[in-house]
Amino acid sequence: YPNGCESVSTVMALQNLGIDINTDTFIDSYLDMGATPIVGGIGPDPNLVYCGNPRVSTGWGCYSPVIVNALNKFVNTNQYNVSQFYGKSLSELCSTYIDNDIPVIIWATVGMVDSSASSYYATWTTSEGKQISYNKKLHRLLFVGYDENNYYFNDPMHMNADGTKYTGYSKVSVETAYNILGQQSIVISSK
Repeated sequence: YPNGCESVSTVMALQNLGIDINTDTFIDSYLDMGATPIVGGIGPDPNLVYCGNPRVSTGWGCYSPVIVNALNKFVNTNQYNVSQFYGKSLSELCSTYIDNDIPVIIWATVGMVDSSASSYYATWTTSEGKQISYNKKLHRLLFVGYDENNYYFNDPMHMNADGTKYTGYSKVSVETAYNILGQQSIVISSK
């Protein structure tokens, strides 16, 4: 899945709850997908659909509403809560969820780079005329822990050669990357 980080992160969160699903099933049965955008031309709204195909290198991605919609089609809402947030600080997510062993899906950037410069954005227009400005370094990760200096993630793009499961990034770089993407996060929790 060269561009399936939101689906992989979501499946990791579901599997953490003991829910039996794999990434192929999540993508094929629940993820709403649209056309691959044409930069400077026409493309879908990443708030409504995954832009392109997560299985190919030309796929783009989506924002949190698309994942919430997919989750609401799949999870038993009598057993699980699906919560979507904009504007929750990382410290709030830590005290409310991470400290209670509940992982959080977050929107950030690849390698937590500061991609706020305009050169990091691709633009297109939806068929309805909405202007889209999409950060080309967009990345989704499963936030699982922290210490004094770092936040830790199950990062779908980062396999650790030493066998460790988690990738740590400095708190400052994570806060910057998370803020660039509008502090989007999703939590799936038991009721």
